[in-house]
Amino acid sequence: MYLLSWFNDELFLTGNPQGKWGVYKFVLGTSGAQFLVSLPESGQHPVITPDQQWVLYNERYLDSASHDLFHLVRVPINGGAAPAQVLDGKLSLRCASQAKTCVLLETGSGKSAFYILDPLKGRGAKLLEASRVVRRVEWSVAPDGNSIAFVEPEAGRTIEILPLNGKPNFSIETKVWVDRLEWPTDNQHLYVAANLDGQNRSQVLRFNLAGESKLLLQMAKGQALDVFLVSPDEKYVAYCTFEPEKNVTLLENF
Repeated sequence: MYLLSWFNDELFLTGNPQGKWGVYKFVLGTSGAQFLVSLPESGQHPVITPDQQWVLYNERYLDSASHDLFHLVRVPINGGAAPAQVLDGKLSLRCASQAKTCVLLETGSGKSAFYILDPLKGRGAKLLEASRVVRRVEWSVAPDGNSIAFVEPEAGRTIEILPLNGKPNFSIETKVWVDRLEWPTDNQHLYVAANLDGQNRSQVLRFNLAGESKLLLQMAKGQALDVFLVSPDEKYVAYCTFEPEKNVTLLENF
């Protein structure tokens, strides 16, 4: 299983709970999941667009020794059309649900740049350029589309905040090793999945933009988070761990 997006009370994920690999929708308060569209098992880091019309995912170049070169591919969320290639390169994608836009991260020549991404037309206007390389999984765009957060690569404990509205950049010193970042719908703090030093154990913390934190969830020793999502009302957290059977765990009022 891999968690994708959370819209209202609908949780979208990839997996094969019904024996076929693809995108499924799970509605809170109901049993079972609704199959939406097939995806290749080679598809990586899928994202659902805010209008819930498209699934975008990466496929690695088959003829390249590089682990960073991808085709960005789109497919309608309800099927009915063949996958179509959008872009190529060292890239990854996040979407801003409130701004109803997607942001593309491209890396090259020791720098990373962020662009608007149109699922049909591809790369759009450049939003900003970072002076350093932003690793693929360690960044997030705020739901209102006004800020990008990423982990400072060398240290792993510093979150850089890059406003897109002309305000100055600033950083948050977390004192933990950050693995994942998620913005909630208020755009005023960050949920962080962190790894405890010297232990194969994860925890989830909430940081405000002043750097103050609160511990929300601590995993048992030997349990490390693969991916997590917080519901739009912040009453639930869903997560998967690095285990052979990657089932989704849902916690209420965490």
